[in-house]
Amino acid sequence: MTKPISKPCILALESSGALLSVAVYRDGSIASLISHNITHGHAKDIVPTAMAALAQAGCGFEMVTHVAAGAGPGSFTGIRVALACAKGFCLAWGAKGIGVSGLQALARHAAEHDYNDSAPMLITADTRRGMLYCQFFDADGQAAGTIFEAAPEKLPALRRGMDDNAKLDMPLYVGGFEYEQLADIFAKDDVRVIQPEMALPLDAAMIAADAAYQIMTDMTPPLAPLYLAAAKLGPPKKDAKKTPNKTAKKAKRKPAPAAQG
Repeated sequence: MTKPISKPCILALESSGALLSVAVYRDGSIASLISHNITHGHAKDIVPTAMAALAQAGCGFEMVTHVAAGAGPGSFTGIRVALACAKGFCLAWGAKGIGVSGLQALARHAAEHDYNDSAPMLITADTRRGMLYCQFFDADGQAAGTIFEAAPEKLPALRRGMDDNAKLDMPLYVGGFEYEQLADIFAKDDVRVIQPEMALPLDAAMIAADAAYQIMTDMTPPLAPLYLAAAKLGPPKKDAKKTPNKTAKKAKRKPAPAAQG
């Protein structure tokens, strides 16, 4: 049975990139945030980090009403770690799960702190394939299109191709991965760019804040991954050489010589 949500207590998990991060949201604000910048070992460290964050916030398991997880886009393995852990906690504690887009969380964070100076936004994440995961947002942090994948140099043309041409005369806030490179690319296209003073990596506090907004608006997406490309767990394997089966080998055997009379 779903717990009451009048005063949500949210455990938020984020591991879609190099940052493993856990936060607890209660009483309308972030009560704790623990982050580790690690390349590997997310699966091993995420549960102990979650326990430490709950203890730091003074929360017992019975207080958690929602478990939010960063659903990507990002590292295939990292996304699975956060979602699997969140589902396990939900089953154990009877909490409700919420999947949060990392791009949406970054956009909402920028809008809430007015980093974008009331300008529409472009938020990006790394694909680790030389491309970027991208999504445009309006000045309030609401999605102005779906998530897509693009080369950095193609983004000005894609923005010009958007339906709302009136926005093209406005400045653009560029945040997320490679935001400084993108600022230069858009500046060459005569776009006035607003960018954060420093890199704002996606963390669990942003995931928790976005989850709280979704709870308030009664629009909570499930714990499902945001995959834009098929998972690639290794280099493509070469086609194995076909070997004849036993039946074929038997068919190729020479007949026994006829008996001599």
